[in-house]
Amino acid sequence: MARNIQGEREIPSIRTSSEEIANQLSRKLLKKEFPPGSKLPPERELAVQFGVARNVVREAIKRLEAMGAVRSWQGSGVYVQDIEFLRGISAFDTLMRNEDGSVNVDFLRQVLEFRGYFMRLVVRLAAVRRTDEELAAIKRLFAEWEMSRENRERQAEITQEIYCVCVEATRNGVCQALFKSVERVSAELVSLVVQSVSDFHQRRKAYLRLIDALEQKDAALAELAVVRFIESVEASLNLGQTPTGLLHSAS
Repeated sequence: MARNIQGEREIPSIRTSSEEIANQLSRKLLKKEFPPGSKLPPERELAVQFGVARNVVREAIKRLEAMGAVRSWQGSGVYVQDIEFLRGISAFDTLMRNEDGSVNVDFLRQVLEFRGYFMRLVVRLAAVRRTDEELAAIKRLFAEWEMSRENRERQAEITQEIYCVCVEATRNGVCQALFKSVERVSAELVSLVVQSVSDFHQRRKAYLRLIDALEQKDAALAELAVVRFIESVEASLNLGQTPTGLLHSAS
């Protein structure tokens, strides 16, 4: 067990323990070990199974309820639900990483695939609907991105901000709602992707293509710019080429 700076043993908080139990239960639900409609084992049985107190299991189940993954019926038990898309976004945190803390590359590729098609739609709409103010905002962000070459974390934040401007420029409420629903997960993904694409000039070229397309209000050219960037990202995510920092969390 970990010790604090005084050398005393630290007692894991209920919140930390319940979060881990919730993650383990989420994996079981996603693997259909407990299919929709089935009843979870009693708290006492789960507590024994995970080696924790019942109140920790109770807190973990509350987390699953907040995600929409289970529903408690007084006097009956806890039942597994079909995870609705928007409420089930919380499950992405579990899916994004494996049990050992490493990034789930297969899931990352699936998210990239969805995000790729989604962003192609976004930039096509943004190209023909953007305002001069939005174009100017993207140019300002790009200039800051160039100056942040040595700061990958800030570059990831700027990339996300550019996406936000493009989504706003679509004037499409569905696109905006969907993007906002997955924005937190998307931000983490962008951070991982920026780490994986080491060629600054390659990324710079993709941004210049996008800005040129937005200036011309050319939807096809904007989509092509995104496609080229996605191709470079996918190439960098080959298992044999993926940087260690992407596959494993810092110890």
